[in-house]
Amino acid sequence: MNGWRVGAGFLLTVGGLGSAATADVNLEFRTETPIVAVGDVVGIQLYAVSDDGGKQGVSAIDAIFTWDPAVLDLLGVVEGPVGSAGFLEDPGGVNEAIPPADGDGLLIYFAPLSTPLQATPEGTLVATLEFFAHSDAKLTTIDLIPEAGDPVMSTRVFDDKAAGTNILGTIAGTEVVVLPEPIGGCCLIDGSCLEGTVDECVAADGVYQGDLTACGGIACPQPPGSCCFDDGACDDVTEEDCDAAGGVFGGDFSECVTASCPQPGVCCLPDGVCEVVATLGGAECLAAAGTYQGDDTTCDAVSCPQPGACCFDDATCIEVRPADCVVRGGDFQGETVTCVAAACVEIEGACCLDTGGCIGATPSLCLAVAGDYQGGETTCATTGCPPATGACCLPAGGCVEVPASLCADLLGAFLGIDEACGTAECPPPGEARLEIDVRPESLCAGPGGVFVVELFMRDLGDFEAAGYQAFLVFDPAVMTFLSAAYASEPFSVPIIDPITATEAGTIKIAAGINPFDGEPTSDDTLLVTLLFIAGGVPCDGEILSFFETEPPSRITDLDGEAITATAVAFDCQDLYCPIAACCLLDGTCVESVVTECVAMGGTYGGDGTSCGGVACPQPPGGCCRPSGTCDIVTPSQCDALGGVFLGGFSTCADATCAQPGACCLPDSTCTVATATGGADCIDAGGVYQGDDTTCDVADCVVAAECPADIDGDGEVAFLDLVTLLSSWGVCDGCPADIDDDGVVGFLDLITLLAAWGPCPNGACCFDDGSCADGLTSAACTDGGGTYQGDETECVAGCP
Repeated sequence: MNGWRVGAGFLLTVGGLGSAATADVNLEFRTETPIVAVGDVVGIQLYAVSDDGGKQGVSAIDAIFTWDPAVLDLLGVVEGPVGSAGFLEDPGGVNEAIPPADGDGLLIYFAPLSTPLQATPEGTLVATLEFFAHSDAKLTTIDLIPEAGDPVMSTRVFDDKAAGTNILGTIAGTEVVVLPEPIGGCCLIDGSCLEGTVDECVAADGVYQGDLTACGGIACPQPPGSCCFDDGACDDVTEEDCDAAGGVFGGDFSECVTASCPQPGVCCLPDGVCEVVATLGGAECLAAAGTYQGDDTTCDAVSCPQPGACCFDDATCIEVRPADCVVRGGDFQGETVTCVAAACVEIEGACCLDTGGCIGATPSLCLAVAGDYQGGETTCATTGCPPATGACCLPAGGCVEVPASLCADLLGAFLGIDEACGTAECPPPGEARLEIDVRPESLCAGPGGVFVVELFMRDLGDFEAAGYQAFLVFDPAVMTFLSAAYASEPFSVPIIDPITATEAGTIKIAAGINPFDGEPTSDDTLLVTLLFIAGGVPCDGEILSFFETEPPSRITDLDGEAITATAVAFDCQDLYCPIAACCLLDGTCVESVVTECVAMGGTYGGDGTSCGGVACPQPPGGCCRPSGTCDIVTPSQCDALGGVFLGGFSTCADATCAQPGACCLPDSTCTVATATGGADCIDAGGVYQGDDTTCDVADCVVAAECPADIDGDGEVAFLDLVTLLSSWGVCDGCPADIDDDGVVGFLDLITLLAAWGPCPNGACCFDDGSCADGLTSAACTDGGGTYQGDETECVAGCP
């Protein structure tokens, strides 16, 4: 166009002919698809509409329109049934490109010169604008506008009779709703399902399942793969079918021809026989009380423990495997040893009596005395049998059968070992009495200690006390009286002649007829608190008690009626407690008096005991067993199991137990040992790779032999060649006969030359844990070592 801004009006103005128009022509945008989706092409039709009820001829049209390029892209124009329509490039004006792309454009229409466009009242199609919906919008408008551009271009309709006459009436746009591009389920090659658009599905090589479909309602075809079953068989099926059949799916598109399904292993039965089980995991082996050796194991590669005599402490015997004997608490006599040959005998040990205490006895004797046998070779000195019990009269009345130490804790009177409450003479409960109590913090005060004694009036029932008198006696050599304090005035009067009384070892408390000031009481009442200092003189028996003769200690009412008091005596053992063994919760032992022991939460070992002669019960804890499992047991039980004790009160939840490691067998296969240390691996001629190792990382390639090294110096060299040539010919059994065919010949020579140079070598581990580098397999074996494999090095400790 040479930069001209040209519209149909210009052309018609130049060349048009005719008379004036008689009616206006309206321009309207219409669409047959007011609702579309992202990705659709929408057609916007331009109609010329006569406004006078008749037809109106049109020769040309300039239509300026706008749209939202953020929603629609203009693809081009489709001409109507009459005339031609299009865009003229006008870089500086409305049409910056063909087709325009910036949201406004100028559509130019020409009717044929001989056949003008006839605008009807219903509307005549001029042309169709095609747009591509690339973004969703609730509503987007395609408008006709009166004018645009610089210089201004106008929307015009030209009459077919009068050249250059604009007969444009009204203009009207249209609206389109652009919905988001529909999504649906898409089945992928791997059987999974994604939800997306059809284009996204095609790009992913999937199969689109239709608009608005959801993966939740679609069963996509699943790809097959290998499925390994418990019996070692394999079948190519889908993962779903594999799971339903109880198999292990090898992955999508895997195949049985390349799959390596685990095979059922072997079982060592209780009688020492080795059998192949039918399924993985060896459930039938465990049901038969056997020991499963692991999947993929063979009887050729395992050495099943043989049963032997297992002696128990009671001289009974069974023939079982070594591990079974240990678990049952027996003493294994050796593989293949019979019970007849073992001649088991009873073992004497500690026997805890049901009445308390301990004796040394055989199992049969312990059973005869209704005791609890503690095990062979245990002793009473090191066994925590419950202490002997006896009758204990409680301060508040009543009797219990407890150890002497517990009776002291209860402030009771212990009547002796084996003394039963049924024959004990304890003060009857509920009898009105004056009673002496020792404060708990004063117990076991020992020489020089201050202790506090309290005098109570208790269990009066309906009797209303108005006064009392108490006459006490004590040994002044054992303890010295300090002072007395009365509960409240005027409950009591001072001690009668206290200096003379205390020197003589007597305390007389005479409270008169009415010390309660005319307010008799039936309540338990604290009357007097007495303070003493313990002396250093040994004592035995009662050290503070009521007079046993006149005058009596008694409680009186306002009328002078009296109740004779009864009381429990204050015994020497409450003052001078012996130091003895005390077992603490953590299993340790300290020597202390009973009160200190109880305060520490310990168990008093009894008078006369010491830590050297007491075996305190040890707290249980985690025990890592050789099999790698963990149990909560005592230290001794852990030792019996061959385990590693993790400490008292430790738990298996926090334990990290060493696991049996990988074992390289002579046939280059790998299995897992049954216990840490790998004894069964070594017994089978294997090479134990160490605790916590796995077959995934173990290199179990059998060392290459070096038969061409005739002189055994670790290298195939000139001396080996000379030896071979000098042995040429028939030479049955000589070292130079490398292929062992009885003749030193050409094949032996070829073999030697092919092996020329250093022999394969590696690390060699010895029984003492040392390691040597650079030894051949033969040299390592000859030296009593275990070859670790070709090209290995001593970079880690030998197992």
